[in-house]
Amino acid sequence: MANSEQRETAAEPVDTLASVAKLTCQVSLEIPVPQFTVRDLLRLSPEDVIDTRWAQTADVPVRVNGLLLSWAEFELIGNKIAVRLTELE
Repeated sequence: MANSEQRETAAEPVDTLASVAKLTCQVSLEIPVPQFTVRDLLRLSPEDVIDTRWAQTADVPVRVNGLLLSWAEFELIGNKIAVRLTELE
């Protein structure tokens, strides 16, 4: 065992979760929008509604840095949309 490893184990153990808790990550929810084009994207304006053909009761996949982490459902809280995790992978 190297000297640095001996010092780490002799001191307080490193809390792995605490050491990564403040790292930033990208969270995305994936909702398929069939036949949606770049032209459609460029024409979007505030308060537009997009037909996703995703069942209102169906859970949507939640990805963190591209990896599937969980499934979630949308929930309306006041005038904001929230996401409630329903299942962890």
